[in-house]
Amino acid sequence: ANAFLHHMVRNLVGTLVYVGLGRQPPQWVTGVLDGRDRSAAAPTFAAAGLYLTGVEYDPAFGLPPPPDEIAPACGERA
Repeated sequence: ANAFLHHMVRNLVGTLVYVGLGRQPPQWVTGVLDGRDRSAAAPTFAAAGLYLTGVEYDPAFGLPPPPDEIAPACGERA
């Protein structure tokens, strides 16, 4: 399962791009996700140009803050 998240993000982006381009209505995304049929979704988006720029979690999750040594890598000041 090493590539699961990698491909999941690219699949979601491809599907959202189809909606953004007007090729599918926004409601179509719900049907694609509920149907759990990858062939019903848009093509997998190319990896070029996709960058993770940050991760934020709702404080309601009660997660601890990142350790000081990784805070700068997360875009935070140590």
